[in-house]
Amino acid sequence: MAEQSSPMNTTENTQRKKLNITLFDVLNYLIKYSSPTKFVSINDISMYLTFCITEAEQYGVEDFHNLDEEQLLNATTEMNNTMLSADGLIDESVRTQVKRLIKGNLGKALISGISIQAANRAQDTKGQLRSDIEMYYVKMPLTDTQIIMLRDAISVFPYAEPNITEQIVDSLNGLTPEYNRIEYSAEIVNADKYRGSYYENLNEIRKAFSTITDDEKPFVPTEKDKKFTVKKYAEKRKKPIKKLRFVYCEYDENKQLVVRKKNGKSERIVNPMKIMWVNGYYYLVTAYYDEEKSSLRYINYRIDRMKNVQCLNENADDLEQHLPRPTQAALRHKRSSNKKPTDRQVSALSRKIDDNGFSIGEYRYSNPIMYTGNELDEVILRCSKSLMNNVIDTFGFDIYSRLDPDDSGKVLIKLHKVAPAGVKLFALEYGESCEVLSPPELRKTVKNAAKIICDKYV
Repeated sequence: MAEQSSPMNTTENTQRKKLNITLFDVLNYLIKYSSPTKFVSINDISMYLTFCITEAEQYGVEDFHNLDEEQLLNATTEMNNTMLSADGLIDESVRTQVKRLIKGNLGKALISGISIQAANRAQDTKGQLRSDIEMYYVKMPLTDTQIIMLRDAISVFPYAEPNITEQIVDSLNGLTPEYNRIEYSAEIVNADKYRGSYYENLNEIRKAFSTITDDEKPFVPTEKDKKFTVKKYAEKRKKPIKKLRFVYCEYDENKQLVVRKKNGKSERIVNPMKIMWVNGYYYLVTAYYDEEKSSLRYINYRIDRMKNVQCLNENADDLEQHLPRPTQAALRHKRSSNKKPTDRQVSALSRKIDDNGFSIGEYRYSNPIMYTGNELDEVILRCSKSLMNNVIDTFGFDIYSRLDPDDSGKVLIKLHKVAPAGVKLFALEYGESCEVLSPPELRKTVKNAAKIICDKYV
């Protein structure tokens, strides 16, 4: 854009204008119209702000920040029309202020994950660099593709109220430049896709994990908090995990959630361990110590099938002493400030577990269908080679596999520490391509289930 002299550039006009241009104004433009693949110049930003200030003058508004959305849209439209017909007129004082703000903040983390970056300088028609219109873009915490992935996922997520879905999608859209924004289809958000009370349940469950929830009042420092810091506030909030109480339900023949009683009781009081998204559902993983079997046991609950969820003012049971010894060793290593060399397996395990000794990855593949039970130390399957994609999707990569020496079209799969119910369902689902070889009791269970199925069709 060539610079032109105009009445806007006079000292008189510059003095009577109250610019009030801030770093936010520059960022706002960059977020709307730039990305790592589309750059803008100081002239582009300056022209937009010049038109905003001019629009404010026409409405008799002293500060252009007080313009409403319609008025700002008029300024943008007028600017675009001008750019189509001729080079825009830019107030030099605006350009100077924009240049100062960009140069003073270039490359800095202005907000977490957001910064202004310089691109290659633009070239004129002769291929020479033009230093007066160096190009810039805003670096965002997420790329456009990542935002699209998240937006598309929540759009079809069947366990959030329509208004919550719309709010999340609108927020994600706000992180995408306007020029590259794919409009969100309102038809995707409808009441038909909503099942359960995920949002309310999830918000209450988060309280048990000492997390600030959406309905919690913000912390306001008082005179006693003169040395307040974010770090101290975070440490202040650290507290033991709390127990949860809820009623667990199941669907009846009328598609209504009804209470599922256990030992004659409708309420559950549990020790929460983790919230997990598996197989298209949210689960709460809980734990307890089984004194009869002298082992730590886990139970999953579908969050959308919970009712009357309440975080209790009672600490969850201390179950750390009941963790397997390798996990306890890994936990001590994880917590140690002095990371001395240790056993390689202990070090590797410490990277997989959380601060309570729980590993989402291992648990996910040990309970592929999220059916809990006594884990089997070892399971051997014989599967068709064509089933390997499904095997890895279900049980992960931490398996042993080799070609069957008796049949090159088959693969022998060895699983470790896996719940039998999940393996049984997998074997039945892929019955023609999967056979359980051991342990004998699991093989017999699958055989009996297959016989019952066959008898139904005789």
